[in-house]
Amino acid sequence: MNRHWKLAAALTAALMTVAVVPLLAKPKAKKPASRIKAVTPDELKAAIAAQQGKVVHINVWATWCPPCRAEFPDVVKLDAKYGKAGLVILAVSVDQPADLGKVKQFIKEHKARFAVFTSKTDDLGSYLKAVDPDFGGAIPVTYVLGKDGKRVGAPLVGLHSYEAFAAAVEPALK
Repeated sequence: MNRHWKLAAALTAALMTVAVVPLLAKPKAKKPASRIKAVTPDELKAAIAAQQGKVVHINVWATWCPPCRAEFPDVVKLDAKYGKAGLVILAVSVDQPADLGKVKQFIKEHKARFAVFTSKTDDLGSYLKAVDPDFGGAIPVTYVLGKDGKRVGAPLVGLHSYEAFAAAVEPALK
């Protein structure tokens, strides 16, 4: 009988280890992956306005644009460095709606963890006017908005470095 009790105790201990230990393990905290959302111009305008009270870095880009692709890793790096300090990155893709798969793949490859917007319609002019009513058509272009929702400095048109992005957002974060 003693042997049966030992076997039952050993079996119970083994089952407890398999069933309970995973429950006690602390899950790793992960920053959520980027949220890719197809939006109308009004929805894009509302998403930007919803960030009032925060410093916002809006990067307008496309997967087919070589300078955009070149600077995107610096946008990801900016998020990693200043996201904890309160910076919000919004990536506004000008890829056609039919190219959503390309946008998703590009974002996944770069491990971006910020909001990414694409247009629901082929009317990219109206979509981009939601970011800047005076949008001139050149990409990449980056806008920095202060906590009051107003633009800080001039738009950064063309390829820019991490250092240029950091210099643009640091004063607004203070």
